[in-house]
Amino acid sequence: MQNDQLFLFLKNFLSKLNFKINASELRFQLLSHPYYPSLNSVVGVLNHFGVNNYPIQIDETPANLNDLPMRFITKTKESNAFVMVTKKGETTIELTYEDTTHKKLTIHEFLEIWDGKVLIVEKLTKKVGSNKGTKPALIALSLGTLILLGLIFWNLENTLERIHFISTLLGLFVSILIINKQFGGMSPLLDKVCHFTSMTDCDRVINSKEISLPYNVELGDLAIIYFGSNLLFWIVSVIIDIDTSILFYLAILSIPITLFSIYYQKLIIEKWCTLCLAIVGILWLQFGVFSINNNLWNFNVWPDINSILFLVIILIYLIIIWSFVKNFISSYIELATDKIKYYKFKSNFELFILAYNSASRLMDGGSLEAYNEIKIGNPASKTQIVMITNPTCSYCKSAYPVLRTAVERFPEHVGLTIRFSADTKNTDSLGYRIAKQLTALYEKIPKKQVAPVLDILRGSQKEMLNWLEESPKVEELTLEKADMLLEKQKEWCTKNQIFFTPYVLINGAPLPKQYDISDLPLVLSDFIDLQNMELQLAV
Repeated sequence: MQNDQLFLFLKNFLSKLNFKINASELRFQLLSHPYYPSLNSVVGVLNHFGVNNYPIQIDETPANLNDLPMRFITKTKESNAFVMVTKKGETTIELTYEDTTHKKLTIHEFLEIWDGKVLIVEKLTKKVGSNKGTKPALIALSLGTLILLGLIFWNLENTLERIHFISTLLGLFVSILIINKQFGGMSPLLDKVCHFTSMTDCDRVINSKEISLPYNVELGDLAIIYFGSNLLFWIVSVIIDIDTSILFYLAILSIPITLFSIYYQKLIIEKWCTLCLAIVGILWLQFGVFSINNNLWNFNVWPDINSILFLVIILIYLIIIWSFVKNFISSYIELATDKIKYYKFKSNFELFILAYNSASRLMDGGSLEAYNEIKIGNPASKTQIVMITNPTCSYCKSAYPVLRTAVERFPEHVGLTIRFSADTKNTDSLGYRIAKQLTALYEKIPKKQVAPVLDILRGSQKEMLNWLEESPKVEELTLEKADMLLEKQKEWCTKNQIFFTPYVLINGAPLPKQYDISDLPLVLSDFIDLQNMELQLAV
């Protein structure tokens, strides 16, 4: 998995400025940015969420520092990592680094290491954003789990069993942390636990290949199956009167494994894994708990056959279930990684502009300029998009909202023209009637009402029929002008050999074939900057 330090750093920074932004979307947008982990990627992500930000370069003087807000992002001469600066009174500066470490400096000390690159984000007066609240289903599941575990704990027979049960839950929790490490998960707090001395390195131990187990079995697999089987067995023992002494023998079998784990870490890897040592400690605790019961040391009396069968069934069940779950997690992470790579490629503006400039221009690009085509956004902007569409085209229904959102995101910098490719030989068709009515209404209604009227382009056939019945009547002369424009638009499409919809033009050139319409928002901001001469390319 990708290094999440910058994501967690940016999430923390935005949270302190009262922004509540969907964490998964923030992470995806950041990691998929073609220039991650540069300042360009951070600015791009903030722009994506509509967060007002100002990257500037200033002189490193006390006066300039005093003019900056209480909290901002910068870099120092000591490293290339981002630093969050928080002013603490008039003489102290607190630095928070990407790895969550903190340092307090005097203003004089800070000015000596400051490089003057600053990213300012406007703080909100109250918390707003798109972060979704906790789902009721998740709350209900959590409460149900706590109640179930509480009932099991309450119905255990004695203190020793309760201690073993609690240690099982703790072992299961640590096992999940190990699994998280196996799959490359990151947590600043967990990283500190795993690397609190030079001799501790959980990643080195957990992902080591010095000794491999059969069938690609790893430490986390053994731990989660062991403690998972213990937990399920306790649940069964509460429901059914069953001999629990089998868990003592299972604890005995775990002791040689713990000794081997210590030997492996000490003499082979020469590093200690705090999570692995926690598992060792829990297993010894469980063995010690059962050892107090002298009756269990009577090996003349073996566990009930039913308890053995239950444990075997539970183990088989968990092994099968976990193998499916592990494969699912692996596939999910692989797909998520591929998705990030895909969007990183599609977001690379230099590649986009190369494809855009190499695309063939239309033979006749401006013959419709004299006609009053449907337009939204800014018709005078330097970035003009034309969407050739048919109201009944199913693919167009998903393409139009993408372009509409682009206009709403950059209302001053983008203009969108709706150009119909309707069947002019079949004027009774639904597609032609919708196109004609929209074209005629555009002549009559205020421009502010145009965008809402165009929502019908997303509608189903039934919704379109209802819309035609409820749509206001238009005078005959206006309808005739609409017929004429639709005829001209169809001729234009035929002349330029545009036979399929949707078809998108950007400043007269077609969207490159390598890109879908849904990819346009990934490069539109840079395209606008290029047209406005605010961006320089290296190509």
